[in-house]
Amino acid sequence: MKRAVIYCRVSTKEQVDNYSLGDQERICRDFCAREGYEVDRVFHERGESAKTERRTELRAMVKHLASGRRKVQAVVVLDCKRFSREVAAHYRIKAELAAHGAVVHFATEAGIDDTKTGRLMETIFAGMAEFDNADRTDKTVTGMKSAIAAGRWPWKAPLGYLNAGKAMLVPDPDRAPLIRMAFDLIASRGAPSRQARNTVKLTKQAFARLIHNPIYCGRIVAPKWGIEAAAAFAGIVSEETYDRAQAVLSGRLKASKTPTRHTDRPEFPLRRFVRCACGRPFTGSWSRGRSGQKYPNYRCPVAHVNATKGKLEGDFLDLLDNLRPKPEFLKLFTEIVLDVWRNRKEAAADELKESKRREAAIIQKQDKLDQAFLFDQSIDRDSYIRQRDALRLDLLVGKVIVADDELEDAEVEAVLAFAQRAIGTASMFWLEGDLAFRLRLQNTFFPVGLTYTENGFMEPRTSFAFSYLRQLGRIGVGMASPTGLEPVSPP
Repeated sequence: MKRAVIYCRVSTKEQVDNYSLGDQERICRDFCAREGYEVDRVFHERGESAKTERRTELRAMVKHLASGRRKVQAVVVLDCKRFSREVAAHYRIKAELAAHGAVVHFATEAGIDDTKTGRLMETIFAGMAEFDNADRTDKTVTGMKSAIAAGRWPWKAPLGYLNAGKAMLVPDPDRAPLIRMAFDLIASRGAPSRQARNTVKLTKQAFARLIHNPIYCGRIVAPKWGIEAAAAFAGIVSEETYDRAQAVLSGRLKASKTPTRHTDRPEFPLRRFVRCACGRPFTGSWSRGRSGQKYPNYRCPVAHVNATKGKLEGDFLDLLDNLRPKPEFLKLFTEIVLDVWRNRKEAAADELKESKRREAAIIQKQDKLDQAFLFDQSIDRDSYIRQRDALRLDLLVGKVIVADDELEDAEVEAVLAFAQRAIGTASMFWLEGDLAFRLRLQNTFFPVGLTYTENGFMEPRTSFAFSYLRQLGRIGVGMASPTGLEPVSPP
């Protein structure tokens, strides 16, 4: 009796789970029964492409035929698409099988035989298989290009990221910090690649691919398609850190001894501090009008929400003004803080040592500032005044006044008076400050940043001082202090 082997192939896990292999085997067995073949062996190819001839089970089948242990006259396959997806490869495989005495039968494609009509039909079916594969490839590529243009990642997540559905990535909580450290070591400290590579435990080749991959700063680049787009998800490092690392590695830039800053463009102080409703931070850039004049703008690279510099910064100043408490609330706040400070002063002798250390540190900074202005003349008067005021503000911002037995009430009142001015005229302070002062003020008043939409700023989360003053406003100025201040009569 004639013998045949059956070859079944599926290319995806889904087809394996849907028992497509079993369906193919059943149809091929029925064919063998009709044609008088005894099934010698069945080869199941799982998840390998028909475009290659180096398939695992296909090679095993050829080896089985070449062994000659049992004479096999035929190979039965469901159709040409299961056999090969390229016309040239189709005939090469068929010739290889024929060299071992086996002819190929296609169970569901009647008319293929050794006649000239049968050979034409086979070429047509093989060509259709190749065309179908090319069409699927084109559709897949088109879909991938569209995904990339929309800021999505259509491949398996690279090291440091995790796939999050809908072609999106999220940082891997275990590996992302190590990758961030590797970039920082190179960009900020000029560390050798070997030292940075040790943080992520990669080979030289794998580390080179990682450190030069722009996906880690939120940029998707597909060179073979000529596509580059901003990712719709957050990068592991900033664009500045990534670009600086590339410059250091190429030798174009010497690493600085201090870490790079994200917001180092004075013309865009709200860059990265303000976020779009989609969660991405705003960038700052210049656009050119029809007349050739350049205009500064803030924009979200993902949601394409744009705002001119004047509009966004104007809304920010309005926000500061709208949050400004009424003078009577500021006065009450000052009195409560002073009262709390005086009571704590009596019971806080154990904090004296730490208080002196903090005071000494501020005084040392002030001395250096005075030295730079009065003697070295390395800074101008305006810079001196701004930095001096910032040091005074540090005494109050972010913490309740600590007890200090050696500090006079008058000095505390002076600091509070300055803070009262800063809170009461924050927009003026912001306008007059340099970039460093603006950033400090922004982060002090809005510690988690701000979110901006087409309708303006969303409800902000403010610092303790603003939040407490707003509570005073809701309660009213007739409240008593928690330490026994006499009630203040409303005006």
